[in-house]
Amino acid sequence: MGRTDKITRPMGGVTPVRREMHVAGRIEDYALIGDMQTAALVCRDGTVDWLCLPRFDSPAVFAGLLGTEENGFWRMGPAHGPEGAPVPADRRRYRGDSLVLESEWDTPRGTVRVIDFMPPREDATPQLIRIVEGVSGRVPMRSALRMRFSYGWVVPWVHKVDERTVAVAGPDAVWLDTEAETYGKDLTTYADFTVGPGERIAFTISWQPSHSRPPHVPEPEAALEATEDFWREWVDHCTYHGPYRDAVVRSLITLVRADRRHRRRAHHLAARGHRRLAQLGLPFHLAARRGDHPVLAAAHRLPGRGPRLARVAAARGGRRPGEPPDHVWDRG
Repeated sequence: MGRTDKITRPMGGVTPVRREMHVAGRIEDYALIGDMQTAALVCRDGTVDWLCLPRFDSPAVFAGLLGTEENGFWRMGPAHGPEGAPVPADRRRYRGDSLVLESEWDTPRGTVRVIDFMPPREDATPQLIRIVEGVSGRVPMRSALRMRFSYGWVVPWVHKVDERTVAVAGPDAVWLDTEAETYGKDLTTYADFTVGPGERIAFTISWQPSHSRPPHVPEPEAALEATEDFWREWVDHCTYHGPYRDAVVRSLITLVRADRRHRRRAHHLAARGHRRLAQLGLPFHLAARRGDHPVLAAAHRLPGRGPRLARVAAARGGRRPGEPPDHVWDRG
C-alpha cells in the first residue's frame, strides 16, 4: 500500500489520499510550455507542478510546486511501484525553436517519449496536450491527474459526461479527453496503459467556464502540427543571425509568451528586452554591457521604441468558490 495522508475538504470532513511520492524539484528542473496567455511548468520526471487556468492571473489548478501533491499535479511517465518515486527523464529538449517539449525515458522494457505543449490561442479554449509515443519495446505508462482548484483549496467534483471526464469547481471546469481508459482512486484520475514502437496516445485537458457548453473534442495531432507551424512562422521574423542566435530566440520565445500581437515584433522585443535577457544569465549580457551587442546596435536603426509587452493582468475575472461576494481583487 502507498503512503496515506489526510487533507481537509472545503466543507469539512477528512479524506485519506494516497501519495504518488513525487517531490517538487528545483526551479531549474522545470521546463516552461505556454500558449501566450498562461503557462505550465513541467518537471524532469514528467510532472506538471504549476498551471493557472485560463490566464496567468487566474488561480492555479496545479500548484504542487509551492505546496505538496495535495495542491494539484499531473504526472505522465513510466509506471512505478506504489512505494517508488517517479524517475526523471533521461533526455529532454524543445522541438526546434518552439515551446513543444519532448521528454524521453530509457527503461528496461524500452524507450518512451512524452510530447508536451499548449496550442497558442486568441479566444480559443485553453488546452494542455500530452502525447505519449512509444520508441522501442513495450513500456507500461501511467497518467496520474490530481486537479485542485484555487491553489489546492478546492477539491473538484469529478464525473463522466458522454465518456469524457470533467472536474467542476464553482465557475471553473476542466475536461479530460483521452482514448486511454481512466479510473478514479484516492481523489485522483489514473490511466494505466502500454505503448509500443510508433504507438501514440494523447491526453488533453481543456478549461471551460462551468456554466458553458462542453468544449469541442480536441484533435491533438492537428494541434501539434499547428503549434509547430505557429512558432516556426514566428521565429522566421527574427532578423538577428549573430553568434548567440539560439539563446536570443529561446529567450524571446519565453519573454513574449504573453503577447498576442507578437508575430512581427521579434526584433523590437529583442531590442527592448535585453535587460531582462541579461537577468536570465545569457552569455551575451557582457557584450550588452559594453554596448556592442548586435541586437542593441540594430535597435538604434529601428523607428520608434517598439511596442510594449502585453500586460499579463486581466481586467476581468471571477470569484473563487467560498470567496465573499464583496471581495475585490486588485488586478493592477
